[in-house]
Amino acid sequence: MGVGMIFGPALGGWLGHYGFHLPFFAAGGLALLTCPFAYAFLPESHTDRGSQVTEAQARLSPGVINHPLFTLFLLGFILHFTMAMFEGTFALFAKDRVGFGPKEMGTLFTVLGVIGVVVQGGFIGKLVKRFGDVNLIKAGLAISAAGLLLIWVSPDMGAMFASTAIFNIGGSLMGPSASTLVSKNSTGGQGASIGLMQSFGSLGRILGPVVGGVLYDINMNIPYIAGAVILVLIVLLADSKIEKYDIVAAR
Repeated sequence: MGVGMIFGPALGGWLGHYGFHLPFFAAGGLALLTCPFAYAFLPESHTDRGSQVTEAQARLSPGVINHPLFTLFLLGFILHFTMAMFEGTFALFAKDRVGFGPKEMGTLFTVLGVIGVVVQGGFIGKLVKRFGDVNLIKAGLAISAAGLLLIWVSPDMGAMFASTAIFNIGGSLMGPSASTLVSKNSTGGQGASIGLMQSFGSLGRILGPVVGGVLYDINMNIPYIAGAVILVLIVLLADSKIEKYDIVAAR
């Protein structure tokens, strides 16, 4: 996945330079080519049908607010909401602010892919052992907020690359740590808990671009200021509620 995140944006940016339609045809063609391989080489791995969680238990409904892991689910929503708000407006923002085109955008997201691989593949395990998942989440929130503010004030391409990298480092710290806490604190049906976490994340990815686009239409700076404020507020307001999950996990 990490390698794909490195080469995908590079290929998309290079193809997009020659035509905005080319990356979509390339992505669709590659996805189509995987179908026969998936059919031939991916057998069903789940054989214990009796232990499956029922549809009612795993369903996203208003009753989920009473779920013991609801705070973590809400955190997942916030993380994906702010990331989607960034992703949904950044191409416009970078073009309007410092003149980014398809090549620059592809290069930037290739760099972000490398950062994600390095942080999540090389450092996250060591950092968790030393600082714990909760501290990494709080650090990631603060770093991402700082990155959004730096993106907002970036005067040139170099500063835009650096500030976006900082934002991505924060996200790379938060995502795996939040998922790990859900897994560690799930008292039954880990798959269902992770599924609910991903559902909240998907909801954030639905609403993030919509809200970001509306705010960008008002003023191009607002999505980044608003995202930073939301992340800082989460650090301040949800600190004690997140800490309790680290205590449970430690036991």
